[in-house]
Amino acid sequence: MGSIVQHSQLQNYKTHAQHLARQTAKFQKKQVKKAEKIKKEK
Repeated sequence: MGSIVQHSQLQNYKTHAQHLARQTAKFQKKQVKKAEKIKKEK
């Protein structure tokens, strides 16, 4: 019984980690686009 709970917690953790990674990647892409815009304006 306990191992099933641990397994689902691990799955939740993995899913959460993947979600965070995607959020971070999106944010980094936005920052890069902002930086490129600023460079072009100078």
